[in-house]
Amino acid sequence: MFFTTFLTALRAKLKKISQQRDPIRLKKKSDQHDLRLVQSVVAKKQRALPKWRQLKYFKKTLLPIEKIIVGIFTFCIFISAIGLLASLYLQYSTLVPADGGDYTEGIVGRLQFINPVLCPNNEADSDICSLIFSGLFRYDPAKGIVPDIADNYEISADQKTYTIYLKQSALWHDKQKVTADDVLFTIEKIKDPNTKSPLYFGLNNVKAEKITDYSLRLTLNDPYAPFLESLTFGILPKHIWQNIPAQEFFTSKYNLEPIGSGPFKFGGAEKDANKTIIKFTAVSFKNFYIAAPHLDALHFKFYGSYDQTIEALNNKNVEGISYLPKYFEDKITNHGALNFHQLQLPQYTALFLNAQKAPLLGYPKIRQLLAQTIDKNKIINDILNGEAIAINDPLFFSQPKLTAKKYDYNLAAVKSGLNDMGWKLADYKKIDEKYPFRVRSKNKQYMNFVITTINQPENIATAELIKNSWQALGIKTDLEIFNAADLSEKIKNRDYEILLYAEISGFDPDQYPFWHSSQAKYPGLNLSLYQNPNADKLLEDARKTADQKIRAAKYAAFQQILTNDVPAIFLFSPTYTYPQNKKLLGFDVENIISPANRFSNVAEWHVNLKREL
Repeated sequence: MFFTTFLTALRAKLKKISQQRDPIRLKKKSDQHDLRLVQSVVAKKQRALPKWRQLKYFKKTLLPIEKIIVGIFTFCIFISAIGLLASLYLQYSTLVPADGGDYTEGIVGRLQFINPVLCPNNEADSDICSLIFSGLFRYDPAKGIVPDIADNYEISADQKTYTIYLKQSALWHDKQKVTADDVLFTIEKIKDPNTKSPLYFGLNNVKAEKITDYSLRLTLNDPYAPFLESLTFGILPKHIWQNIPAQEFFTSKYNLEPIGSGPFKFGGAEKDANKTIIKFTAVSFKNFYIAAPHLDALHFKFYGSYDQTIEALNNKNVEGISYLPKYFEDKITNHGALNFHQLQLPQYTALFLNAQKAPLLGYPKIRQLLAQTIDKNKIINDILNGEAIAINDPLFFSQPKLTAKKYDYNLAAVKSGLNDMGWKLADYKKIDEKYPFRVRSKNKQYMNFVITTINQPENIATAELIKNSWQALGIKTDLEIFNAADLSEKIKNRDYEILLYAEISGFDPDQYPFWHSSQAKYPGLNLSLYQNPNADKLLEDARKTADQKIRAAKYAAFQQILTNDVPAIFLFSPTYTYPQNKKLLGFDVENIISPANRFSNVAEWHVNLKREL
């Protein structure tokens, strides 16, 4: 249309000129050029297009109003083209993580040893160790135990020999290669009694040999099906630690300024007046053998209590916290800015019954009746905000699924059972005490127990609920509340009647460390001092076979024995609440076997996005 208008206007102008009676005096060369240009256009057919150099004259053919219309039309075409290109870009591109940015998390606790040989006893240490150090294997929430520094491995037919081949691309943070020598050195340190490593009992009978610089052989005395899970500990760099005298192992600066091979490396620390670390920074290791993390840095701030940590979260001094106890959830003021991840942890809380300290607990019938006195759903709903599941045995997290006997809440059955056993209500009479209600008595002996637990709101509230339930039945109940350090001593000495406590069982269903009679003394984890030869045999056999069907059958049989004996009253498994600011993206973890596993996919965390075709 515009070309037609342009040509029509040129012809009209030429016609007007040709009709003039006086010859045109074209004094300027430009006028002569214009006339020739017009004539050349007119000489063409009506549909002919102007040459590129002729288009500059287009504007001269338009009226003012036409110039405005053309300008608007041109602008619309330009905007439409931009919109079309943008739409195509959005349609054929996706948002992907972009590198850069950082994140700050609050942790309750203090750093002592960022050293994989020593860190398992301290949750704060374990958290940082999991970022700084790599192990032969690691826990993957979707796949279980998978190779980490290990590239692949072989297991002998007798299941006693493990040959492990290392990734040759793995580097220490100082750019030196990770080799088999580093692995052997770390195992030697763990097995050294002077090191006092919490990992000692898992590796003390393991023979480690170097094959090549990037392969090694580990030999066991007996088959042990969960052995790969024992190899998830971090590896120490031999070239750093071999030069540190044994007497300085616990005081070396590398315990707080570590060099590892994990996705993050030491980036600095801030200390208070007492030289206690109050902030630790881990920065991305760009040469990480899998993929460098998207985040530039992770910052950790350490506090003495959950109250302080939650205050820091509310005041935006941190952007997330390592764990939010259920009891503190109503203290969060900025719920809208947070994602509350509910992680499933193979942790259970139970009443561990110690018959050596309370002889009445030696009677199976009394233990079975006590198991029916506790309303687990009330604990979960009233104390834990519904964020837990009721359990009846320690194998809830893995196969086999529960098939054993349950002890449902039934106070009427408990009253009847106690009466049938001769435990009648009577006035409680002691010289130094007065009790406000009647207590069950038999043969001049009162039924009374002491529940021991840690000084945490959830534990105290749970203990109080159980106490009230028992006292309503005529069972005198007292509580002992200890801080973490004092309770640890109580547990080491097995100095308690009934212990309200939580244990983490691990990814593998192996229950040997928790219920085999050989583990009744510290550092074993048999907190009920449980002894049953048949249970021992099943636990021994189950860990010696890799056949999962055979293992499942043995654990099912063990389950039956354990729930009949009732060495503990299993209460609940809480979810692990992990709050993070919504700015952090990429978190994709549901199941963990230790709190540090929340960092399982930390390399994928990001705060920035970009588009890619």
